Amino acid sequence: MKRLILVQLLASLIPSAYTIPISDIFIKTGFEERFAFKNSSISNDNFDIEKILYELRKSDKKNAPRLINHGNGKKTIIYKTNQFKKNIGKSELLNLIKNPKSFNDEQSFIKDSFEKLNKFGIKLNLIEDSEDIAAKWYPSEKKLTINKNVIKLGSRIFAEVLNHEMIHIAQSCKAGSLQSYPSLIGLKVSLNIEKKYLLSKDIYKEITKLEKSLEDEAYTYQTDLKMGKFLIEKYCT
Repeated sequence: MKRLILVQLLASLIPSAYTIPISDIFIKTGFEERFAFKNSSISNDNFDIEKILYELRKSDKKNAPRLINHGNGKKTIIYKTNQFKKNIGKSELLNLIKNPKSFNDEQSFIKDSFEKLNKFGIKLNLIEDSEDIAAKWYPSEKKLTINKNVIKLGSRIFAEVLNHEMIHIAQSCKAGSLQSYPSLIGLKVSLNIEKKYLLSKDIYKEITKLEKSLEDEAYTYQTDLKMGKFLIEKYCT
């Protein structure tokens, strides 16, 4: 196995629309089906963390719920979701519009993690890749690549993608070194419907039983942003 691959929902967020009774507010959900990043100012060869964080903040703002006044007494709330997320009610959406969610914790995690990986001599690259492949860990090269399209999904998803790959890096260290073929850490595995769906994607069809188990560990804990750092500190130092 030359690389470990993380799949994220880069292009399968399903648009849908809902109306709420006793209200003139129409709620619409959806997400772009493609993230071409044609006009990105981030170079593939220049891994500028401050520029990445800036672009992520722009994506967070763009992806936040917003209220559109049509001027005829009708208003529309637009927000982004996927088929695995529960519908958000009008009052919660209005509160999110009034008080936008802060992603300071995720941004701090991303910055701290990049600095830690850099200290380990891990090469970091942003790349153009297929829509389904979000990131790859190449143990033999001590290289981590992240699809530039992930930036469009915002700070939270980017942080989870990074955390997932850090778990893979810790799996390599558990096997002996950063450049080792990864081995299982022995974490308790629990996969929800969304994660099982991701692991059913075509790029995972031909993986070995061990590779599947490695992915199970990473998927189980990718949303726990403390886990990747903890495991790297435990097995890589």
